[in-house]
This record gives sequence, C-alpha cells and structure tokens, in this order.
Amino acid sequence: MLMPNLVVLGYMFTSSTLSIVNKWALVSGIGADGLQLLQFASSALVAIAISCVGLARVDGLSASSAAAFLPAVLLFYAMCYSNLKVLEHVNVDTYVVLRSLVPLPTLFVELAFPHGARGANIAYGTARARRHQLARLIGLAALCLGAAGFGSSLNRSELSYGSLVWGSIYLLISSANFTAVKKIVHDSNLSPW
Repeated sequence: MLMPNLVVLGYMFTSSTLSIVNKWALVSGIGADGLQLLQFASSALVAIAISCVGLARVDGLSASSAAAFLPAVLLFYAMCYSNLKVLEHVNVDTYVVLRSLVPLPTLFVELAFPHGARGANIAYGTARARRHQLARLIGLAALCLGAAGFGSSLNRSELSYGSLVWGSIYLLISSANFTAVKKIVHDSNLSPW
C-alpha cells in the first residue's frame, strides 16, 4: 500500500509545481523547443526504466502501433509546444486560468462529433444523458465565470498580442488533442504505457 501512496504523492508534487518550474526554465533562457525536448526525452527514459525494472508492462515500438498513434503524438506535441509558448507570454496565474478553460472547447468538439470518442457521451436523448450534459455545462459555466472574474482583474499591459494568439492556439489544439487521443487510444488497444 505504501508504493501507490508514494506514487500519488509524487504525482501531486510534480504536477502542482510543473507550471512554476516550466516558467522558471523559460525565463532562464532554455526556450520552448529545448524544454520540450528535455521533457520528452526524460519521459521516454522513465518509461524504459519502468519497463526494465518490471514495474509495468511497456508496449514495444512497432511500425503499426507508431502509425496508429502518430496523429495523437503530433497533436500532443503541438499542444505541449503551444502550452510552453503561452507560458512564455503570461504569468503562471493567467496560465492556470487559461488551462482551466480547456474543457469548454473540448465539450463543444465532443458535442460536434458525438461518436468520435468512446465515452464522450452517454446515449443521447436519455434522461440520464441530459442530466449528465446539464451538469457538465453548469460546471463549465462556473469555470468560465471564474476565468472572466480573473480576466477582469488583469491590466491591459499583462495581455500581449502573443499571449492572445498562443492562448487561442492552445485552447483549440488542446480540445482537439483530448478528443482525438481518447478515440485513438481506444481504437488502437494500446496500453497506457
């Protein structure tokens, strides 16, 4: 029982500090390209180490699995890059608020393509599905109200053209990424590793 608890604590610590560490790295001059390369390389090394130690089964890389997963990889890469570019242009607070808005465009993508991702909806037309969608919309409306409140507290000088452009790109790519990856991972039957 100790190992899962340590994993959860480790995840909580790293995910809560990642935006701050990324901003620090970008300010120190690494740049979005270099930072992304370091992050992806370290993720690959950790997956290899986990496989070698035997903590989890890691699927080998084959041409067919790589081809099936290529759209997800490209979308994820674009999302991570736009994520870092947003972080270059705004402070961490603004970035966190922007990230909290990602479920809103994702919901619209899932509604536009209701059968594109398994689990994106529950048999539309049923009472349960309507309650589920209403609860999602209420939650997203609360997020938007919070983001609007935060946005109204910003000075004009805190929002640059670059922050608006990269913020918009990040929201669009993220919503496409989350919807597509859900479908691709399901359809390809790959393990999460």
